[in-house]
Amino acid sequence: MSFTRFASRSVLALIAGGVLLTDGCVLFSRITFTPSEPLGSVSPRLYCPGDGVTASFDLLRDTPCVSRPGLDCAALAPTIDIASSPTEFAPQRIVDFRGRVDFTPASGSVNVTFTPALRSYVEYPSGPASGTDFTRRRFTANTIAASRVDGDVMRQVEHGGMCAGSAPTHADGVVPGPPELSASLRLRRICNSSATQIILSVPGLPGEMIERSLAPGQCFLASEPGVPPDVAALRTYSVRAAVLDPNARCSAIEDRTPPTPLRTTVWMGCGM
Repeated sequence: MSFTRFASRSVLALIAGGVLLTDGCVLFSRITFTPSEPLGSVSPRLYCPGDGVTASFDLLRDTPCVSRPGLDCAALAPTIDIASSPTEFAPQRIVDFRGRVDFTPASGSVNVTFTPALRSYVEYPSGPASGTDFTRRRFTANTIAASRVDGDVMRQVEHGGMCAGSAPTHADGVVPGPPELSASLRLRRICNSSATQIILSVPGLPGEMIERSLAPGQCFLASEPGVPPDVAALRTYSVRAAVLDPNARCSAIEDRTPPTPLRTTVWMGCGM
């Protein structure tokens, strides 16, 4: 087995007596380093009145800490401070690899700051408890701004061209939402941002679809007469070009040229 010598004093201090030492160095079969990254996240970043917001951090991600003789993950956990400005929750000091604070903002905007209290990295044993794998993850203090939605939120959606067998088609649209946007946002309208006419399809009554032909710049309104209220909460919709792209080539036996992508713009707002 090939080994990597790692002489970090901080790691030596953490694992003294727990891992094989040779000539003052620790022998590891694998050491995983990760690039330094900003600490923490806030979701949603755009919230509606009355929404709950979560400030959280996760320094393990998909690489858990695995305790072993002489190395207790609880003893290796970092100390992270979380605070808000203006004050939306009492400042928190969390000693853990993961942590969260849930709060309901009363103000129109808030800055959440994540600060490492003692050190800006974690080192912990990972992989099988019988092994000698270590992970070192670095992070920096970070301030994240979140704000209340006033008016409408607009996002552009691209519908990539594809071939479904021999038929040109386009990817469905996904109405943007968490983790960036509030789950309380409701659809106001979908507009055609393409240079060509499109056919928009959204779910209607059970077993039915609502279709609208939209010229460039034209919009479908969720408040149109006859449109079920549930359409305001839809998460996906489909579009297709009213006229097939003459340059598209979809064949099972020849080279394929998907149709030109289409674009729509989704407008959302808080409340019904």
